[in-house]
Amino acid sequence: MAEASATLKLNVKQVAGEKIIEVTLAATATVADLKAEVAKVQPELVVAAQRLIFRGKILKDADAITTYQLEDGATVLLQVNRNALPGGAAANPASPTPAATASAAATS
Repeated sequence: MAEASATLKLNVKQVAGEKIIEVTLAATATVADLKAEVAKVQPELVVAAQRLIFRGKILKDADAITTYQLEDGATVLLQVNRNALPGGAAANPASPTPAATASAAATS
C-alpha cells in the first residue's frame, strides 16, 4: 500500500510574468501557509498582496490546500495586488481614485 506524500511541491506562477516560484510544503498546509512560503522565496511579495488562483477559483487563506485538490507538481496562479505592496501603487497612485473622479465630476 502506498502512503500519501507528506509534502507537496507546487509551482506558483505570477499572472503578469514568466517567473515560476517552486515551494514545498506539508500536505496538511493551509493556503495561508502557501502564501507565507511564497513570501519567504520572494520577500517583496508580501502575503497581503497575494491572491492565489487554482482552476478558476480564488483560494481562501483558512482552507487546507487539499480542499482544492492540489496535487504534487500542480501550478497555482498568483495575482499580485500592487496597492498592497510596500511602497507600491498605494504610496504613489498613478491615476486618481474612482472616488476622487466622482467627487470632481459632482462639483463640475
